[in-house]
Amino acid sequence: QTQKIDRTSITSTTTNSFAAITGLTQAITPVATSSKVLVTAYVSWNLDSGNGTIHFGIFRDSTQVGMGVDSGGTNRCPSTVSFRGTINGGSSWYTYGMTSQAFQFLDSPSTTSSTTYSIKVSGGATYTSTVIINGTDTTTGNAGSADYQPVASSAIMCMEVLA
Repeated sequence: QTQKIDRTSITSTTTNSFAAITGLTQAITPVATSSKVLVTAYVSWNLDSGNGTIHFGIFRDSTQVGMGVDSGGTNRCPSTVSFRGTINGGSSWYTYGMTSQAFQFLDSPSTTSSTTYSIKVSGGATYTSTVIINGTDTTTGNAGSADYQPVASSAIMCMEVLA
C-alpha cells in the first residue's frame, strides 16, 4: 500500500490525456502468471474551476484497465469514474467541498514481472479542469478553519490473489 498525504494540483485540458497523480503508485510482483491482482484505491479531491469535467483511471504500467465500452462496442470510455458539475462558485457544490472517490478492480496481469499500478486523472474536452488532490481550493488546512480548509489523504493498495 502507498498513502499520499500531500496536496497536489493538476491542470488538464484534454480528455484521454491522463496525468499521473504523484504518489499514487504501487508496484507488485505476482508469484504466478495465473494470479490476479486486486487493486483498491481512493482519491480525495476537489475540482477547482467554475465548471469542469474530470476522469480518473486505473493503470497497469502504461495500460488503462477497468474501463467500460461505449454502446457501439468499439471505443473505450476515458475512465473508470468521471465527474461533471458546477463546483466552486456554483450552486451545486459548497465552495470548499471535497469528496473521496473509491476504486476497486481485479486485474489479470498474466506476468511474474514487477508491475506498477497507478491512479491518473484527465480533464474534459470542453473545459480546463484543475483537480486538487487531498485538499480544497485553499493551500493548506487550518486548525482554526477546519470546516473550510479540510485536508485528506489518498491511497492505493495492491494484493495478489492466487488462482
